[in-house]
Amino acid sequence: MAAVGEITDGLQAEGILSAGHADAILAAREWLRDPHLGLRSADELGETDAAPWPPQYVRARHRS
Repeated sequence: MAAVGEITDGLQAEGILSAGHADAILAAREWLRDPHLGLRSADELGETDAAPWPPQYVRARHRS
């Protein structure tokens, strides 16, 4: 089962998956709004090694 609709960030997607409400997340509209959704979501979740940023984007990466 997949979750769709109004999923706008990695924390929300992770919450849906962790709670067992879905096996997959489909976030097409948000990916159209933000083509770097995967990188941003990995950064929000602290998974910096899972999705390495391209060198030209490293300076723009959120730092906590």
